Amino acid sequence: MKSLRSILFVLIVFSFMIGNGFTKEKTVEGIGLAAGTGEAAHEEALRKALRNAVERAVGVMVSSESLVKNFQLLEDHIYSNVQGYVKDYEIIEDNKGEEDITRIKVKATVEKSKLEDDLRGIKVILEAKGNPKTMVILNETIDSEPSSVITDIIEQFFMSKTFPMVDKSQLDIIKDKDALDLDRDPTKAKVLGSRFGAELILSGTAKASLGSEREAYGVPVFTYSGNLSVKAINSDTGDIIAVMSQSGNGHGGSPQDASQKALKEAWEAGRDTFFKNLMEKWRSSVLNYSEIILFVSKCSPKRRKKLKQELKTIGGIIKANEKSYSDGVCEFVLNVDGTVVKTLYEKIENVIKDLLLTSKTSNRIDFEVSES
Repeated sequence: MKSLRSILFVLIVFSFMIGNGFTKEKTVEGIGLAAGTGEAAHEEALRKALRNAVERAVGVMVSSESLVKNFQLLEDHIYSNVQGYVKDYEIIEDNKGEEDITRIKVKATVEKSKLEDDLRGIKVILEAKGNPKTMVILNETIDSEPSSVITDIIEQFFMSKTFPMVDKSQLDIIKDKDALDLDRDPTKAKVLGSRFGAELILSGTAKASLGSEREAYGVPVFTYSGNLSVKAINSDTGDIIAVMSQSGNGHGGSPQDASQKALKEAWEAGRDTFFKNLMEKWRSSVLNYSEIILFVSKCSPKRRKKLKQELKTIGGIIKANEKSYSDGVCEFVLNVDGTVVKTLYEKIENVIKDLLLTSKTSNRIDFEVSES
């Protein structure tokens, strides 16, 4: 078992290539191993093979042992400097789980470019994140009257990037006060996310106000100023992933035309950077590690003590920090190898036999201790 664990060590990408050291695209091979057979093992091995291809293309490999020993030193630098992603791949070898070890070899095209401009790259990241549903909740006003102009524009932008969206008709019951409260307190995203099945919430405020009104050659001209503030929030944790704050001006022959132009200019001024920061954060988590919230209910004090030790033995969990314990409910923050996030709940079930899965999202897993 020890030898198997040594084979299945976690590789972390540390990209430090500068200048002309990395061309726009590279076709490389990658190999991934996973214990066992079946769909879960196949997926884990494939994801490790893809990441291995990225590692060969863009960086230096750092062992999981080094990561654990130097976690505080390495995490900020490595996780914020990942530079590659898989644009396309082909499985060229698959041993089908022979000798209870699944081995997959891929030929992958790894591209270092503006991820936000490549829909195939975006789809790779979204799929790896579990295709999280997205909802847009803005407190939007034009001359202090409710509006949805920029909300619609933002929704259309994310739909064009293949993001799954929460059905807009479900959001009609959300009041402006709810949107404002969410903008002030991102932790409330947990409630709204659970309510509407959204894992990414874009919240904020949009305000357009009349600046001036005049006539030019007998034609009315309205000038509006627009201010837009948007946060991308992980609804499972309340963490802010990306932010933007921009202003714009608009001129038109009507208040509606001018105000829409002002808000649209504000959105377009910050849109690309906002989206890039969001995708870079997600790309880093996919290629390196993700933060998963784990809740275990019906957990006695004695069982809690044993649980903390058991989590340390599960492959793919780099670090497990207990956040709270109250009324028999344990909350852990897990730093998890990005290649095993989608199958983590299965790994936990296989190791900790008395845990029963009650719910899961891409960022949170809930178990309860069974009574048997």
